Amino acid sequence: MIARSHLHVLARFSALFGGRLAGAVAMLATTLLIANFFGAAALAEFALYTSAVSILSVVLLIGFSQIGTLFAAEYSAKQQLGRLKGFIITSIAHVAAGAAIVAAAGGLLVAFAPHLVSPERLPFFALTWLAAIATAGLYLIGSIMVGLKQQVRGLMPETLLRPVMLLAFVLLAAIAAAVDDIITILMLHALTIWMSLGVALFLARSKLAELLALPAAFEPGRWRRAAYPWMVISVSWDFMIDMLVLLTGLIAERTDVAVLYVCFRLRVLAGFGMRSIYLLMISNVAGSKAVGELQLMKWRLGEINLASIIYAAAVMIVFTLTGTWLLSWFGEEMMVGYAALLVIASAMVSRAVFGPAPAVLAMHNLHLASAIVMFAGLAVAATLVLTLYPHYGVLGVAIAYAVANFLVMGVLWRHAKAKTGVDCSIFAAGPPAAAWLQSMRLAGR
Repeated sequence: MIARSHLHVLARFSALFGGRLAGAVAMLATTLLIANFFGAAALAEFALYTSAVSILSVVLLIGFSQIGTLFAAEYSAKQQLGRLKGFIITSIAHVAAGAAIVAAAGGLLVAFAPHLVSPERLPFFALTWLAAIATAGLYLIGSIMVGLKQQVRGLMPETLLRPVMLLAFVLLAAIAAAVDDIITILMLHALTIWMSLGVALFLARSKLAELLALPAAFEPGRWRRAAYPWMVISVSWDFMIDMLVLLTGLIAERTDVAVLYVCFRLRVLAGFGMRSIYLLMISNVAGSKAVGELQLMKWRLGEINLASIIYAAAVMIVFTLTGTWLLSWFGEEMMVGYAALLVIASAMVSRAVFGPAPAVLAMHNLHLASAIVMFAGLAVAATLVLTLYPHYGVLGVAIAYAVANFLVMGVLWRHAKAKTGVDCSIFAAGPPAAAWLQSMRLAGR
């Protein structure tokens, strides 16, 4: 029975991770198609659009998608599904109100300051607005379904179905030569998000029907207190790449935006290995902390540190040897981003060296500190982009990203060590890492 349970968990994890990885590959392939069939300028527009959609969707939810899993799991365990219904209603109300405010602000801008918005840009903004609403819905449903232990049904529409459908649509458009402007591609993107939302609602229909039959109960104060720090964390950290792409789009040539976007897509794809290490191993750390086995916790942190630093070093070696070749897939103009790609990838080394400090802080309910530090990191990155881009181009943006990552991880590591007494960095040299480092020192003598 235990073996069967473990196999079930492994199969579910494999499906989730495989789906995420396949979705990331599909997005990279879509980027490749747009770059080669429609050009760097079109790719830059696509990059700005997708980044704006991601950021706006998170803002519309004001962090409710980040806490949805936690509250769904709590209310399900306590048989308080009426409160989960209230949580969903409140989340939808926030999205509706936020979308209305954005639409009203846009309408006022067009009416009273038309010189600030050219008519040819209106479809871009309208599609961004429409896609952000559907994306917010996908994020919300996904987080709720994960909390209800329906991970595959909750996440696959957003992580796998949407990027695969978009790849199929763009591929058909490229083959048929039926598209001559990027707006049509953006329309296809918005369509795939709404289609994916429809599939997500269909897969969640039984759970939603159960909730609809219950009276709603509300804890808005508690939800908002939990959500606001997570919105800051999500925008500042999870979507830092999107924020930097948008900022760069305000000051950079479209070709530079395209180069930066390609470098970031490669970085995101490489990051799946690091993420898998944390997904597989961080729960063991949390379990050790929960039962008070601090020595075992340090050992397991050492395992994470060793695995992540080896993986980060391997990524750096691969990008150093093949970076120019990988960039050439997207067009000759992308090859100038080789140095930027290496600098961007170096952020993985910073994260590996300082260890899972955000997770350690989260285990001790120190979310606010993480939010403040990550927001400060985004501010540092933005300042450096504005300072360095005029002198170094795309490389300047890459430096800003790498420096911000280094500072954020360093500060969070020090804060976690001071507040919790846990040194989660490679410097702690937990038993696995210490043994490896000691062997390396002896070999060097």
